[in-house]
Amino acid sequence: MLVARCGLTVGGLSGPRESLMSRDAAIDYVQEIVEVARGENPEVICLAHGGPFATPEDTEFLYAKTDVQGFLGESSIERLPIEHGVAQAARDYKAQPLRPSAIR
Repeated sequence: MLVARCGLTVGGLSGPRESLMSRDAAIDYVQEIVEVARGENPEVICLAHGGPFATPEDTEFLYAKTDVQGFLGESSIERLPIEHGVAQAARDYKAQPLRPSAIR
């Protein structure tokens, strides 16, 4: 198995704001790695990870434009959804009004 790593996953509270590579450059990079790897071993399983690929929509684009066989999620599966979920829960709690008699 080989993972074409495109850098740190963009987004969320603790991730970088922008990728070191554009999505198009990352596509070219991933496909080049896949082609070289399969030239050495046609049976190698090739995945991609990180950089501009952070959402299911990003992986849809990745799969349409490259020959990877999957995606290594890491931050996309654990950090980003947790950050979003916790932030949304905090907003939901803050949005609940207090009874006027509770405010002093």
